[in-house]
Amino acid sequence: MPEPRRRGKADPLKKLRKAALKTIREKGEQIADKLLELTLEGDITCAKFLVTLIENAPPAPQRTRKFRSLAAQWAAEPEWVDPLNEPDNPPPMPEVETYRANTAPELAESILQKVHTRPAA
Repeated sequence: MPEPRRRGKADPLKKLRKAALKTIREKGEQIADKLLELTLEGDITCAKFLVTLIENAPPAPQRTRKFRSLAAQWAAEPEWVDPLNEPDNPPPMPEVETYRANTAPELAESILQKVHTRPAA
């Protein structure tokens, strides 16, 4: 009957896996070179192991474009300032339109003459 696990102590297999992963990270290239060397010398076990590693390798990560929402794009743009309402550049004053300025001067004068020369009723 296997012994129950003791609480509070690290699992020895977990420690071994952690150490193996660290070694593979640090010396993975040397390990792969040695496996290839032994494969080329005719070691069938190393050849099978290399093939298995290649077949089970995770796919290379694809570079994806970072998605930016329309709101994020708008927030990153500088704030729009209305050039007509800037404090340093006030909008032009509207032109005052008068009846005389918008009609032919001759017509305005003839109307005024007729009004002033009308006989009293």
